[in-house]
Amino acid sequence: MAISVERPRRTAHFLRNLLEMTGAMLVGMVVGGAVFAAVLAPLGMTLGEARLRFPAPWLLVMAVNMTVPMVAWMRHRQHSWQSSLEMAAAMLIPAIALIGLLWLELITVGPACGIYCALMLPAMVVAMLWRRHEYTA
Repeated sequence: MAISVERPRRTAHFLRNLLEMTGAMLVGMVVGGAVFAAVLAPLGMTLGEARLRFPAPWLLVMAVNMTVPMVAWMRHRQHSWQSSLEMAAAMLIPAIALIGLLWLELITVGPACGIYCALMLPAMVVAMLWRRHEYTA
C-alpha cells in the first residue's frame, strides 16, 4: 500500500518542480524581453525587428533570459549546483544548436523560436529524469 501512495506523491513533486521552473522561465522571458526592448529602443529597433534582423543573438538572449531566473529559482529551492547547471545546459544547448542551424541557413528565423520551445521542454524533462531523486523528493 505504501508504494501506491508514494508514487503519486513523487510524481506530484516532479510535476511541481517542472511547473515552478517553467514559471520562472516565463517570468524571465517577460522581464528579460522588456529589458531587451528597452535596450533596443534607443537604437530604433523593436523586439520583432531584432528577431528578424539578428535571429542568432536574439535566440541566445531569450534563452539566457529564461535560464538565469530558472537557475536562481532552483538554487532558492535548494537544488544542487550540479543539477542547476545541468538544467541550464538543457536550456542552452538547444539554443546553440539552433543558432548553428541558422548560421548554416538550414532553418529560417520563422520556426526557430517554436523549434527552440519544442526542444527545450523535453530537454528539461530529460535532465530532471537524470536526477529523478532530486526532483521527486
